[in-house]
Amino acid sequence: MKKNYLLWLISIVMSMTYFTSCTDPDNGDEPDTGDDTEIKPTDVVPDPEGTITTNFIANGEEVNWGVFKIAINEALNFTDETYYSDIDFNSIGEVNGLGNIVSIPKKGWGKEVAVMPKYGYIARYGEYNQYVYARFFVVDWITSTTGGILGAIVKYQAPFEPKISFEKNSVELSAVGDFVNIEMDEISTYSVISKPEWCKTEYRHTGIMIGAEENIVAEKRIGKVVVKNATNEFTFTVTQAPSENPIFQSGDGTEEYPYVIKTPGQFVNILSGLYNGHFVLEQDIDVSGYTWNNGGDFNGTLDGRNHKITGLPLRLFYRNNGTIKGLRIEIAPEGINYQDNMSTICYYNNGLISETSVKGLIYCSGYYTSSGITVYNANKITNCYTDVELYAGSVAGIAIYDYSGGTIENCYSNITTSEDCFVYGIGGSGQTINNCYVTGTFSGTPIGSYICSNCYYNNETITSNLEINGVTGLSDNEMKLQSSYKMWDFTNVWEINEGISYPTLRCFNK
Repeated sequence: MKKNYLLWLISIVMSMTYFTSCTDPDNGDEPDTGDDTEIKPTDVVPDPEGTITTNFIANGEEVNWGVFKIAINEALNFTDETYYSDIDFNSIGEVNGLGNIVSIPKKGWGKEVAVMPKYGYIARYGEYNQYVYARFFVVDWITSTTGGILGAIVKYQAPFEPKISFEKNSVELSAVGDFVNIEMDEISTYSVISKPEWCKTEYRHTGIMIGAEENIVAEKRIGKVVVKNATNEFTFTVTQAPSENPIFQSGDGTEEYPYVIKTPGQFVNILSGLYNGHFVLEQDIDVSGYTWNNGGDFNGTLDGRNHKITGLPLRLFYRNNGTIKGLRIEIAPEGINYQDNMSTICYYNNGLISETSVKGLIYCSGYYTSSGITVYNANKITNCYTDVELYAGSVAGIAIYDYSGGTIENCYSNITTSEDCFVYGIGGSGQTINNCYVTGTFSGTPIGSYICSNCYYNNETITSNLEINGVTGLSDNEMKLQSSYKMWDFTNVWEINEGISYPTLRCFNK
């Protein structure tokens, strides 16, 4: 009879293995605030927020705490029940409760640890210095009616993330960006929640490695690295020495902190296509005497901020896949003389070109083509103007050829050329051209596309050899009247000195 009663009691206790109860907030329990008050093992400390109570049966089934799979074996030791045995244990010793376990030991880890009532423990799960921690406290034994040990009542919190604190909060890096190791005051876990684009971090279970990409700018970099866990945040101030051979003036190439260009050499550096990102001009740049191989592909953003690029001997880029705006291009006095198709900004435009002007001479011999901004336009050119002298087999003020549905809008061009050039005016066929006008003295096609609307040309100085819907010839006086330009935005885009001059773009008069 006693034997049957004992078996019944064991079965009842085993059924409680997965029974859990969260800490009752009505008992005055407060969350672990992670403040600087030292907690001693014998202090009376409330259970931390999220405390769960569970029962272990010796030599019974494992208990799951998220990634932690733990059991008590026949020898009354806590053991690892994960497939690859990824859990280590550490005994804190006798404490008054779960809230008295406030730190993670650096030494003394093992695959098993003896179960002792009123003792605190830490378990860690993981490998390769990537750990998750749990803290737990043995409340008491579970015993039979005869006093035999059946298991243990355990309180735990998982994950356990003590307050993060490091031996220092500032890091100085060399220009080449070598990593620096910073140890934690006490072991914890953390995540990097923010850092500069140029900064690199590596997690270590006893600290953090902070480094950087090579500094390619002339100024010292300064930034913040912020790490965080459930208890608190910690901030490092990171500085990096300036480059001895700077490529750019300052910045890190992000939209928030673009590379700043201050010298001709720094400007020429972006033309190779080796550097992508965001760039801004800080001042006017004279590239006279500099040469480059007709530019590489551009995949970032270049904001000229209305500064001039003077002395241009060649086009800037081969292909624009990004955004180029705010440039005031002045070609070198001798012009661009090239034995191939030539333009100033790029050969192919696959991106956006806006608020950019071009002045000067482009000469291409034979049957080649020349145009003010790009040869092929596959995307969009807007709010631009050119005042150009063009000599080639075929010429255009903005873009001569369409390439997969290009658009030109809110642009104008003044073209000087010779009688033996075939002139496409603003741009050639296939492009969608809206709200543009062209002036100059030539015979040809003022707007060389059949897909256009609200476009105009001076019919006193330009002889049109092709009439196209959406293109209207105006007298010189009519060209100086706002009422001549149907559906144009003279509030935000255009402005005109009525009866005095042709329309101009507001973006060039800031």
